[in-house]
Amino acid sequence: MLKELNITKFKVLENTKLEIKPLTIFCGENSSGKSTAIIACMLAGNYRDYANYIKDRIINVNAEISYTLINKLNSSININNGVIQESQTGNFNYTFLQADRVSPDKQYNITTDNNIGIHGEYAPYIYSIKQHENIQDLSIKDSNNDINTTLRSQTAYWIKYILGTTVKADRQADKVSLYYQAPHDVEAYSPLNTGFGTSMVFPILIACLTAKIGDTVMIENPEVHLHPKAQSKLADFFAFIAQKGVQIILETHCEHLIYKLCYNVNQGIIDYDKVVFQYKEINKPFEAIYTDKKGRFVDEKNNQRKFPTGFFDATLTEYLQIYR
Repeated sequence: MLKELNITKFKVLENTKLEIKPLTIFCGENSSGKSTAIIACMLAGNYRDYANYIKDRIINVNAEISYTLINKLNSSININNGVIQESQTGNFNYTFLQADRVSPDKQYNITTDNNIGIHGEYAPYIYSIKQHENIQDLSIKDSNNDINTTLRSQTAYWIKYILGTTVKADRQADKVSLYYQAPHDVEAYSPLNTGFGTSMVFPILIACLTAKIGDTVMIENPEVHLHPKAQSKLADFFAFIAQKGVQIILETHCEHLIYKLCYNVNQGIIDYDKVVFQYKEINKPFEAIYTDKKGRFVDEKNNQRKFPTGFFDATLTEYLQIYR
């Protein structure tokens, strides 16, 4: 897991020091540097798996980035005119999902790699071959312990919890088909006959549930195409997985997700000291925001504070004006 980043002149980020917790949320204004921070995190580990994505984003860049991992291993990367030079690489494994995830389709491709793909395009295939594997370390149980610990059962639990549907995979020779079914439906239906949100959530679940304890999952805009209720329930999933020991790094604009993460702290689902919000405005440095044990926003000295102005744009005062 990552613990800290020190960034020198990496695109819009100059002399930036970022604390990275087991659950780290990058949020703030558009084009302020959040995605750049995510790329800096990616460069700490198995970045060659995402070489094309990274290469396109560091053309003509000169920068220096150093890292501290949770196991106290250090590594650093120098970028000279877009060329990456490593001085030392720590043991840091991660999966990354872009915001533009795979669209609903009749069939999905297979892969020879053990990777769900940057768009989640291979998540159906990975699920089809691993669905019977035991993932006890990341499993949730209900009050009756009726949920078994296979990837299939855990995926079924969470997709039903978040979206109210179930999923199954049908493997052909070189393709995989997914089918969804809501409780009130008689027959299963293809992803083309449901909302985009279902296809957005599935690769997130597979990325997190197939991770190993100590690995990291980075996701851009997990809330894309989701109803606020589903966005909120997705926060419950991230809090649960991070508490279990998989590091989650998110970039989000979703206030429902942020507030529900705070509620998870309040309810003891995740420890308060495992969460940090890294907030960024244009031409301003990152601002680290924490929570106390009750899930309230605090600064590094545990003093209560408000979230930066502009993120939660509709205030209680504005709501009251509507009903005067």
